[in-house]
Amino acid sequence: MGSTSYGVGFAHWTCDQPDHWIFEGTRMKKGDRVADLVGWEYHGPPLANHAGLEVLSSGEVFGWNGEARGRNYATTLYTAPKGNLVFNAATCWWNMVLSSPPGFMSPPRRYFKEDDPRIQRITKNVLNRMIAVAPEKR
Repeated sequence: MGSTSYGVGFAHWTCDQPDHWIFEGTRMKKGDRVADLVGWEYHGPPLANHAGLEVLSSGEVFGWNGEARGRNYATTLYTAPKGNLVFNAATCWWNMVLSSPPGFMSPPRRYFKEDDPRIQRITKNVLNRMIAVAPEKR
């Protein structure tokens, strides 16, 4: 995955590299946030030692009552040795803003009532890149 998996934690998902191809068409600037997108289970440091691993989004994670967890989440992207692209959004709630209403009930203390065109575009960019650079079948 490129990072370590953790239990409960919450954060705003923040754009760290707006000039990266993954953010193309989103109009996101450095520091722009998607409120409450990082949640429940999340992924973060320590990161794997994959060649070319990039951190595209990162930030501090908090508990249910806003208490600091002393950890960060980290959205990662890298190309694996066989040429396959590996994208880790760092959150299990990524799907919650891909359509509106969400495909199922919102999680406790969070209400994803609207889709987010920025996350939809990032997802499209990632999938298009995966299709374009798909490793040959062996």
